[in-house]
Amino acid sequence: MKEHGHVVGDVMCDQVISISEDFPLDKIADLMERRHLKRVPVLKDGKLVGIVSRSNLIRALASAAPAVNSASHDDASLRDAIVLEMHGKPWGLPKQGVLVRDGVAHLWGVIESEEEKRAIRIAAEGVPGVKRVEYHLELPGVIPTL
Repeated sequence: MKEHGHVVGDVMCDQVISISEDFPLDKIADLMERRHLKRVPVLKDGKLVGIVSRSNLIRALASAAPAVNSASHDDASLRDAIVLEMHGKPWGLPKQGVLVRDGVAHLWGVIESEEEKRAIRIAAEGVPGVKRVEYHLELPGVIPTL
């Protein structure tokens, strides 16, 4: 039927496998390999927000830093590395907005958009030795007019 279909309903796959935005890359690779998938839809709150293809995954995994034993990094050096990673970026946090305790990075500040939050997250998570990132980032509040 799929070979001779004339409308989308005839040729589409009706058993869709999807993932969430926070699905780990190594798990996506495993899923794609086991199920012979070329692409996986990404959903947020039940709505399509993107698609991960094999080439996207290969690029991401190829650029990822190798796993490092976080015990070899002290909190102060991790903080400095996170600040350095964001240095010079318009969305970068100042040093006082970054605290690292037991390898967990706590990020404070005011952000202008969800894209800035995402960039900050990627920068902090990409620092070897960071175990986890916790956010205390806020969008600016609206000041009422007088």
